[in-house]
Amino acid sequence: LVALLLALLAAPASAQLIPSYGETRAGTAGFQFLDVPVDPRGAAQGGTAVATADDASALFWNPALAPRTAAETGGTEIGAAHLNYHAGVQLVYGAAIRRVGPLTLGAHVQSLSSG
Repeated sequence: LVALLLALLAAPASAQLIPSYGETRAGTAGFQFLDVPVDPRGAAQGGTAVATADDASALFWNPALAPRTAAETGGTEIGAAHLNYHAGVQLVYGAAIRRVGPLTLGAHVQSLSSG
């Protein structure tokens, strides 16, 4: 029993169950599709459209901008995007923002096909 305990203590300890190849863990966490930009402008800006989203894609980048977007466009904003990425990855995105009295309502749908 003592020999078994000493053997376990002498073995190297590792907290990582999944090996980290090149220090990237891409694909090992959930919700990775949220890292894919939903519009060409956001992709061209390197995903930094958080403060500048002034169309329906504001629901993806920064939902707090939706009331400002609806006010600037007269109450309604609708947007759609279909993006073909490399390796057969396709993203389809649709969003709508509507100002209703003092409220701003919004909905968006995102679909990522990787095959």
